[in-house]
Amino acid sequence: VLLRLVWAASLFGSCAMTIRPLPLPEFHLLLRRREAPGAHKPAAGSPGARMEGFYLERTEDAVRAFGPGIPPTRFQFHFIGLVARSRATCTTGLASFPVGPRVAFFVPPAQIHSSRNWTTADRGYALSFSDAFYTETLADKSALRRSPLFAWERPPFLVLDRIDYEALRATFAILERAFSSAACSPGVLRPLLHAIVAQLEVAALRAQPGTLRLDGSARLYEAFRSRIERDFRTEKSPAVYAAALGVNANHFSTAVRAASGLP
Repeated sequence: VLLRLVWAASLFGSCAMTIRPLPLPEFHLLLRRREAPGAHKPAAGSPGARMEGFYLERTEDAVRAFGPGIPPTRFQFHFIGLVARSRATCTTGLASFPVGPRVAFFVPPAQIHSSRNWTTADRGYALSFSDAFYTETLADKSALRRSPLFAWERPPFLVLDRIDYEALRATFAILERAFSSAACSPGVLRPLLHAIVAQLEVAALRAQPGTLRLDGSARLYEAFRSRIERDFRTEKSPAVYAAALGVNANHFSTAVRAASGLP
């Protein structure tokens, strides 16, 4: 099925939607250029301000830097959000979901993510890190790829119970202080990052099941998958699939790419 979808994506050629990859170093530079005065950040000249492959900020500071939403973007790093207060909506891959109190959400590398309706009154943490930073001291370099938190086929968020949420918030607070301190180093940050991922993996076993909503692109993509499974041997024109689904060919290409994450 994956090969068929890759083949189908290759048909779209010139009508592709531009989804800009955002590598971690570029993400840091963009954030610092747009960072609002007074935002929480590592102390000037501290090791945290120059840390490669790791960044942590408060949700309200991210909103000040990037505005109320993020357009469809393909991150090149792992992302974890922990929300204390918000009424925003995120879409990761095919899943669209509200982010409210005690929600944790995850974006794996290369998956398309977007969000809207963030405000500076929102509270929480935004954590981004590279695979190399996380696994540098681990014998198992595939730890993140095998983690259920970042599996594309699983819901990309958890609704935490109060005990799990408070424990995670406490660990994030310790990580924030470490990242902001003059003594910040990968050796200090990495065990705390490992602890956060481990806490979330345990919480995933008992968290409330989240409610997923498919947005318009995802619904169109699901309909396309059904048709291509049935007709791919005899029909290879994206225009024909678009017409069968009742949409413009350019809109069809954009929606399928946005929903599937295929390049």
